[in-house]
Amino acid sequence: MVYSAVSYAPMNTQLILSTDPQCVSLAADLLAQGEVVALPTETVYGLAADAAQLEAVNKIYQVKQRPSGHPLIMHFADLEAMRPWVKAIPPLVEKLAQACWPGPLSVLLWRSDLVTDAVTGGSDKVCVRIPSHETTRAIIRRLGHPIVAPSANMFGAVSPTSAAHVMQDLQGKIAAVVDGGECQVGLESTILDMTGSQPVLMRPGGYSLPELEAVLGCDILTQHDGKTQVSGNLLNHYQPHTRLQLFQPEADYRSLAQGSILMLRAAQISKDQAASVTEYRMPLDAKRYAQMLYAVLRLLDQGGYQQILIEMPPDTPEWMAVRDRISKALHKSTV
Repeated sequence: MVYSAVSYAPMNTQLILSTDPQCVSLAADLLAQGEVVALPTETVYGLAADAAQLEAVNKIYQVKQRPSGHPLIMHFADLEAMRPWVKAIPPLVEKLAQACWPGPLSVLLWRSDLVTDAVTGGSDKVCVRIPSHETTRAIIRRLGHPIVAPSANMFGAVSPTSAAHVMQDLQGKIAAVVDGGECQVGLESTILDMTGSQPVLMRPGGYSLPELEAVLGCDILTQHDGKTQVSGNLLNHYQPHTRLQLFQPEADYRSLAQGSILMLRAAQISKDQAASVTEYRMPLDAKRYAQMLYAVLRLLDQGGYQQILIEMPPDTPEWMAVRDRISKALHKSTV
C-alpha cells in the first residue's frame, strides 16, 4: 500500500537554525505534540517523528507518500537509550557501537514489544542507529523517546542534504525544519543485519565493507534472501525528475541535443564532442563524490536539461554505496 496524497491545510513550516538557543526545545516540543520535523544528520536530512506515537509515525508515511510496509529506521541519542527497544544487543553489535556510533551505521536487531508494526512494516526486526549530528541527538534526548526518520523528501526522489532541499520538497507539509548545515556524509547509512550467525549487508552506505569488517574481525555477507525489507532497498529510488541515463564512454555524443548534460568523474570526451555537450565534473575521491551526489543531482534536475548522462564510478569497495545509489536512480519503474 502506498499512501495517497493527503489533503492537509497548508502549514507554516518553521525554519529553525541549529544555532538558535531555543532550537532543541522547540523541535522536541513539536515532536512531543505529534508533529513531524525535518532534522539534520551526517547522512541526509531525516523526517522525524516520535517513535512512541503511532499517529505521528503514520504522518511520515502520509507526508512522504511512502509504502506502508517499507520499514523505518529508529534513531537514538545513545546506546543505553536503545536497549529497551531491542531484545538484546549482541557482542558484535557492542563492538560496532564502540567504533562506529555515533555515525552512519544502522543495524537490524530483534525488536522488543515497545516497537510497533508501523515502524518495522510488520517485521520482528527493527533497524536502529545513533546519528552523529549533535543537535539531533540533543533533540532526541530532550524528547525522551527515540525518533523514526526516513529521508525528508517525497518517497523515491533524490534525498536532501541541506535544509534548503527539504524546504523545496516539504514546505507547507510539515511543522518545521531544523537547519544544521550541509550533511557531511551525503549518503544514507550502511545497514547490517545482525540477527543471524554472520553479519549481512542490507544496504551499502556511509561506512564501507572494509571499514566494518576491520572492526568486526570477520567477513560480511553481501548476498541476502530478499525476505527482509529495509529502508532504501527498492530498485527505483533516489530519482530526479529529469531523465537519467548511464554515460557510455564509447558512444558518439556529438548528436546529443543541446539540452543534455554529462555528469562525469574520470571519463574524457573529445574536444569536438565537448563543444556540443555541457559537462559537470564530479570529484575523483569517493567520499567527496558521495557527499556531493544528491546535491548535484538536485542542481542539475533544476537546470532545465532534457537528460542527464552519469558516469558509473569504479567497481571497488569504496565506491559500493555510490554505485548502489546511481543504479537505483537509473532504474526505470515497470509500474
